[in-house]
Amino acid sequence: MVRLEWCGQVCPTLGKVIAIDGKSVRGSGSSVRAQRALHVVSAYASEMGLVLGQQRCDGKSNEIPAIKALLPNLKLADCIVTIDAMGCQTEIAAQVIERQGDYLLNAKGNQPKLAEAIEEYIGIGEQTAWKNLAPSQFESLDKGHGRVETRRCVALAVPDYLPEIARWPGIKSIARIEAIREAQGKRTSEVRYLIGSMAPDAREILTATRLHWGIENGLHRCLDVVFREDASAVHLRQAAANLGVLRKLAMNIFRLDTKNSKLSLSRKRKKAAWQPGQLHEASARQPK
Repeated sequence: MVRLEWCGQVCPTLGKVIAIDGKSVRGSGSSVRAQRALHVVSAYASEMGLVLGQQRCDGKSNEIPAIKALLPNLKLADCIVTIDAMGCQTEIAAQVIERQGDYLLNAKGNQPKLAEAIEEYIGIGEQTAWKNLAPSQFESLDKGHGRVETRRCVALAVPDYLPEIARWPGIKSIARIEAIREAQGKRTSEVRYLIGSMAPDAREILTATRLHWGIENGLHRCLDVVFREDASAVHLRQAAANLGVLRKLAMNIFRLDTKNSKLSLSRKRKKAAWQPGQLHEASARQPK
């Protein structure tokens, strides 16, 4: 774990969304040893950009037991836990509810009947002009770098007569998010279906979904670009996992360093390398 006691002391300031996702440390694999790259599942406070914990697993296909082992070590009360389609499991949803948190899970190919039930229910609602359903709807528009992205979310209260939906513990809402992207004269679209234990609030669900994908840029990309994690050719499993912990601890310290808040992570890391006292000062300013 990434010093969960230390991370727990700053939990009140972490925000509401905790994203959970996995990443492989590519350089830790070895064709000579017939060894796959180490795969690690991390919990990430999206709004603050802090790592709360990590759990190693044997491979990407084994993320589910790693998520189950990671959740009991996290403070989830009043938080929304977001996980991609692989983590859409009733046992994981039950764990989040037991720890007084809320979940927001993607329903895709691994839960085909669930996804089909949500798609059909929302489709019928549209065809009947949402008669007696009172949907929550929200739309966002982003422009930048020559692209326009429109996201539309519709959320509904859970019907009590669909067995595929009712079997999920604590479920209160289902949602559909349609993302339309226009760039260089090309138009692409993607539709996702989700289930959640929070109220059917389209704005909150869309915001939490967008924050979830912040783990890609805020954590995974930073580990690769700033800390060059994938270039680390440490093949011993425990050593590779320990180095991953140290990278994430360093990233947390840099992100909580308010004195140099205008510096990028790369510049903070370089400054700490040139002047080790800077890293000590940044660490000393963290909660005790």
